[in-house]
Amino acid sequence: FLYQSFKKPQRITVGEGQLLSDLADFQEEDLADQPERFPLSPQEYLNLWSKADHRYLQRFFQGTSDEPVYQLTSGTEAALRFVEDALERDGRVVGAESSMHTILDHLRDLSVFGSGDVDLQIALLEDEKEKIQTKIDHLRETGEAEVYEPNQSREKFAFTMDLLRRVTSDFRQLEDRFKAITREAQDRHTAGDQKGGLLEFVLDSETLLSESDQGRSFYGFVQLILSPSRQEELRERVNRVLRIEALADQESDRETLRTMIPLLTAEAEQVMQTIQRLSAAITRLLDGRMAQERRQIAITMDEIFQTARQLRNAPPEDVTLEIDTGCKVFS
Repeated sequence: FLYQSFKKPQRITVGEGQLLSDLADFQEEDLADQPERFPLSPQEYLNLWSKADHRYLQRFFQGTSDEPVYQLTSGTEAALRFVEDALERDGRVVGAESSMHTILDHLRDLSVFGSGDVDLQIALLEDEKEKIQTKIDHLRETGEAEVYEPNQSREKFAFTMDLLRRVTSDFRQLEDRFKAITREAQDRHTAGDQKGGLLEFVLDSETLLSESDQGRSFYGFVQLILSPSRQEELRERVNRVLRIEALADQESDRETLRTMIPLLTAEAEQVMQTIQRLSAAITRLLDGRMAQERRQIAITMDEIFQTARQLRNAPPEDVTLEIDTGCKVFS
């Protein structure tokens, strides 16, 4: 059901009303001959799947809407991907050659550009330049373009689409990291952590996350996918790939490729909205702590004024007052 409701139609979030309707139809149509398998009501299942001890779905409110929406958790994304891989293994193109070329290319780049060896990098780039020039000369002399064999095209296409399917799970994991920061901040607030310590924890955590490998990769992805020029470049490449005759029978993956740009854009925006929503929650938490401190100060000042009024006609004679002239600044 979760696969049919989220992955198959490529939905990131689904409103509660729509999901309840879909689940009711699923129970009525697909499980008509075995109703004992799902004895609870659709609402009871959504409540159950959203609980912390199940964590199949994430339930939250989006924007100003009063209707909650649901989103797959990173664990559910990983489980569905595993099942999808297992079910499609027999019919999927085994891209051994493409995979091996990718591994070799990555190892080459890592060994050269991970070492900081200038001479090694120059040698690699000179070698690539020579190979590229040889190909250009061949094309100009013969007028014959190099064309992949059909099996090579299908291998590369299958490998690329497999990578694309893994992207959404990475997004969910990043969202989970930000949610963990928010939960920790709320726990610290409940435990009475000082505002300065709470703020320091939030800022340090957000900095560590944004500067982590996962965070840097995501923000680099956002700059890439939200760039109009890169989107146009990607759109042109997608259109060229869709015209390749050897991929004409790959209809499912071709449809995924057609919707890749809006899907990835929506995924990036969804993560950014989650980050903004969690940041707003933390801000309200800090503002609430500040308001509480201001109320306590106001109460204390009022008590001082009340006591002063009571004693103004008969002030005590032996009052001593010590003033700390040091200055401390608290965030």
